[in-house]
Amino acid sequence: MINIVVYGRSGPFMKKNINCIRISLLKYDLDYKISMFDKYTDVLDGIVRNNCKKIYIIDVSNDSNFDIALRIREYDYDSIIIMVSSDNRNDINLIFVFEDDVEATKQKLAKVILSIFD
Repeated sequence: MINIVVYGRSGPFMKKNINCIRISLLKYDLDYKISMFDKYTDVLDGIVRNNCKKIYIIDVSNDSNFDIALRIREYDYDSIIIMVSSDNRNDINLIFVFEDDVEATKQKLAKVILSIFD
């Protein structure tokens, strides 16, 4: 099983992220669990320290969430961390930007998530 951890502000953006992940993975027979967090909790820390396959999707519209990615890396060196933003005005190079084009977003998500199974 793979754990997909979505971290960021709660609300419409997080719901859009979750829906895109679910839709992206519908046609694949994968065993996965999606967890959502808007702050670093003991539960999230337990997931980070657990030795299992994980993909973190972190909303970096809030600059402090970059620190969350660094904190995750202290204990989890192997998992994929996908930095996402609903704000593409920043002069930063993001690994992934959620787009208004839902089809393009679903295809990108599926490609990245499926790469962990290769």
